[in-house]
Amino acid sequence: MCPKPVDVARRTAFRASAQVRTDGRVRVGLRLVFFEKAPIVLPSVGSEEDGEESGDGAAANAERFTRVPLAVTGDALKELEPNSWTTLEVASKLPPDVAEVGIAIVAVLVDGATEDARVAVDEIALLDATSDAETCPGSSSEFAGTTLFAQAERALVRVRSGASVLLASMSALPATAAEGKAEGKSADPALSALAEALALPCPDVFAPSGLVVENGLAKLDVADARGRMVLHVPREAASSYRVRGGDAGKFEQHAGAGVHEACTGLLWGSGQQALLLEVDTATRLAVQSAGEMLLFILDTPRSATLRLDFQEQRLESMRLARAAEAARSEGRSAEALRTYRKIIQEKPFDEQAVRTARSARATMLGEAQNRLVELERDFDEARAFQYDGLFESLLARAAELDKTQDELKEAIAAFRQKVQGRLDAVRSARAERRSTTLTRLADALAASKQERLARVVRDFVKTRLPVSGGAGAAGDGDEASDGGRDE
Repeated sequence: MCPKPVDVARRTAFRASAQVRTDGRVRVGLRLVFFEKAPIVLPSVGSEEDGEESGDGAAANAERFTRVPLAVTGDALKELEPNSWTTLEVASKLPPDVAEVGIAIVAVLVDGATEDARVAVDEIALLDATSDAETCPGSSSEFAGTTLFAQAERALVRVRSGASVLLASMSALPATAAEGKAEGKSADPALSALAEALALPCPDVFAPSGLVVENGLAKLDVADARGRMVLHVPREAASSYRVRGGDAGKFEQHAGAGVHEACTGLLWGSGQQALLLEVDTATRLAVQSAGEMLLFILDTPRSATLRLDFQEQRLESMRLARAAEAARSEGRSAEALRTYRKIIQEKPFDEQAVRTARSARATMLGEAQNRLVELERDFDEARAFQYDGLFESLLARAAELDKTQDELKEAIAAFRQKVQGRLDAVRSARAERRSTTLTRLADALAASKQERLARVVRDFVKTRLPVSGGAGAAGDGDEASDGGRDE
């Protein structure tokens, strides 16, 4: 149930109340729902599916919000004493950008409740609480042009930087049936259905035990880490985002919807307008598209930190960029490439440093790839001459190229193996030819009764000219022909 929202005018806080009576086992909650000035119409309103679910067509739609809220706040749903009137209240300071405030009265059946359970509501009131705003939940903090609005007891956070909203709000989702089974708890289909109609305040699913905002950090602790936490992020603020996962602690850039396992960090935005969420243990992150929002959905952590201030991290990125440029100018290509990669994967906090690192890496790796192509071309020429020195030169040049980077090591290793195989084949073929010639000489010496000289020649062939595999050792389909130097 949701009376029509009202304009906030110059008010800074609101308080809502309602008299509620339940018949049967029902959990009920009173919510304040905030809207921006430009309404976003819910696409499902008026659809056949929506009408079927409501059971009363257009009349049922009147009981629902027809716009996407900016944020929803309230305390956890609770089961009331049946058959008696209870006063529900909720108060809040206004988050930034709120133009209208509405009331939502929500209810879900308790597991095992009968279908005839009912909720009656009376004396709904939405009051201006500006005069006693200091007693209402909510506080704002400023960090270098970034404003963070937070309600600690409800784990609600909204972040704006300049004209851009970086984090619209936070909500929660109950565990799925599979997740509930894994945790040894039953799923809550009624709460899941409610979440589809209106975002759930975090206390409906898990119990925040503290939200501390200081020094450019907002740290959330959770006493009972159940279900999933949802971050509502405007699509324009997260056209791309970076996920840090696994033991390596490296960021990978992504865009749009997706699923990422073992996430430990999530970075979105750029430059001075960026946020970094870090969790205490690796968790599954699902990214969903919802109109103008991206929803970052992760298993509720016991501790999470939202970083707003990146001054130290940006300075570190810039320091690494200078170190990489110095290594590159001094010919330490491998070190430069590794440092550029570290900026991109581990320290992507300064946009200029990241752009420089990507450009420099692309240039350097392109040059290395061109050198490898040149080696391949020279190898084709060397095979025509079958000269040891050409192959040995190729091996030396490949070894030098291998020292300059880490990305082409497999390709270079394959090339070196190919060249070494051809060199071995050339030497083997030459040794076989010399062995044949000297064996004939030994036979001729023996035939002329010069046994001592014949033994000397045969011993030389046996010890100095071992033949191992012949020309087949080349491994590239060519036979080793005459050529090379005799030793």
